[in-house]
Amino acid sequence: MRSTQTILIVITILLGIGLMAAFSKTQSRVTQIPQTISRDPEQQLTLEKTVSTQRKFNRYFQKDVSPKLKDCWSRIKGQGSVEIKYTYRKDASGKWIADHLTVAGSTLPRGQELVALQCMEGSVRSTNLPTESSESTYTLYWNWPVPMPANLPQTATQVSAGGLGASGCDGQGAPAHCWMCAPGGCRPSCFGGDACRITGRPFRCRLAGDCGTGGVSGVMGQAMIQ
Repeated sequence: MRSTQTILIVITILLGIGLMAAFSKTQSRVTQIPQTISRDPEQQLTLEKTVSTQRKFNRYFQKDVSPKLKDCWSRIKGQGSVEIKYTYRKDASGKWIADHLTVAGSTLPRGQELVALQCMEGSVRSTNLPTESSESTYTLYWNWPVPMPANLPQTATQVSAGGLGASGCDGQGAPAHCWMCAPGGCRPSCFGGDACRITGRPFRCRLAGDCGTGGVSGVMGQAMIQ
């Protein structure tokens, strides 16, 4: 009788060990399942607004600026790209006109970026940036290819929303020149403020001016909102 009881105890212990091992394996598989991270409504609205704004500016450049730009652009020597910084100000009638242009970056042979700048200055004259910004200035950093493609894409390629990465703000590696307020302070962004600073106690993040970064070849899909 005692022998039978001993056997039953051993069997019970072995079954318990087996169940614990099975549970451990199940838990291990569960923890290895990839977790899906979704944006909250505020982040999604920021992303949608950013993409729609860049599309609007690309339509402006393609419709109002490019037709006057192409002949002059063909005189630029070499190949590469040039990033132009545009400063727009609101005139007395409420229209946003180009006030000042500078070269923000270039991969062209030395001196050719100045030719590109002169071409662009003549082409944006008498055009109006399509924005309803309440700020006093709107700064754009826009990347242009040299030579100009025969036909600019009517629908620009959207960059993956998984992150800014190597694709940049225009799909071609353009760096983010703007700023946004985020946990921890000011962070670079494709769209946002032209300047960002932390003030007061408790600390508050403040943006000044409106700003956008992009290019005629792409629509960014991430506003650096992580």
